[in-house]
Amino acid sequence: MKNVILLYFSPTHTTQKTARAIAQGTGLPCEEYDCTLPTARQAAAVLPAFGPGTLAVIAAPVYGGRPAKFLCDVLQRCKGNGAPAILLVQYGNRHYDEALTRLASLAEAQGFVPAAAAAFVGEHSFSSQIAAGRPNAGDLAEALHFGAAAAKKCASDGWQPLAQNQIPGRPRDFAVIGSHISHFKDMGPVGPTVSDRCVRCGTCVAACPAGALTMTGDGVQVDGKLCIHCRACAKACPHQAIEITHPLFAEIVQNCREAFGQDFCRNTTAL
Repeated sequence: MKNVILLYFSPTHTTQKTARAIAQGTGLPCEEYDCTLPTARQAAAVLPAFGPGTLAVIAAPVYGGRPAKFLCDVLQRCKGNGAPAILLVQYGNRHYDEALTRLASLAEAQGFVPAAAAAFVGEHSFSSQIAAGRPNAGDLAEALHFGAAAAKKCASDGWQPLAQNQIPGRPRDFAVIGSHISHFKDMGPVGPTVSDRCVRCGTCVAACPAGALTMTGDGVQVDGKLCIHCRACAKACPHQAIEITHPLFAEIVQNCREAFGQDFCRNTTAL
């Protein structure tokens, strides 16, 4: 392998941290393609040039047991050209369900060869009280080691790609997430609320991965139909002036804290 090409979607930078550690662990020069913001996902945007001489690292957060749609949309425009791929999903301490197997299927359909796969825990985007501080130093050390092991595998003669039955995952657990999905439907097209603490600095607008926020003469305007509830805006705001305040969202967050906010899950890897 000559180099690594890292492709990721990471609204709150959690997936980014783990993906970068994996890429660093390979010991190869790295080209980074961050498709988080709408401008990076435009049809005219330059896509990575993958090929047999490159090692791809493809990373997405898990939303509702599946890989983030925006990453998948970009991946469907890429051509793997036989490049081996390290696949990563980052999940908020519940479970990654079928996210990793779906990402692997999509990557393979685009001409990548799945060489390694991993599901790492990250702080939940809904609440800093769920998997707080993850990925931590131990997670990042594990990611470095995983990247090194994956690169070593791909550098060996006659290495074998991962078969679908070797990629960890399970069907989506509707017993856990079904009520949450129902609540989101009940909320309707609701985005965050901007408080009077807003100083119109535009930080939230720049951070939104869905293009749901715009700055106007009247301040920050929210398009709830576009919001993906990642809370990138809330985490980026230096004045704590924007947050999702809908009571059903608060109920979802509380349910998540009670269901999987206590014990930390472990990272999962496959080579």
